[in-house]
Amino acid sequence: MLYSIHLLRHLRLTIGRNMTLMRQRQHKALADIAAEANVSPMLWAAYERGQNEIDLNTLFRIGCALDVTVQDLMVEQR
Repeated sequence: MLYSIHLLRHLRLTIGRNMTLMRQRQHKALADIAAEANVSPMLWAAYERGQNEIDLNTLFRIGCALDVTVQDLMVEQR
């Protein structure tokens, strides 16, 4: 059980870092991209910090707003 908790935390942090990186590469303001994904800016910021779990539907909307796949969000970017 402990392993899965750490794995999920790592995944949340990876997704959050990727969201930040991809948003910044596209020169989009947090409020603008959050609106595209139909997510509040506060919630988007919490996702970027890895503080909240993201349901699958929201993850797909985030991917569409960033024009990337869900897999792109989940794999560590370099």
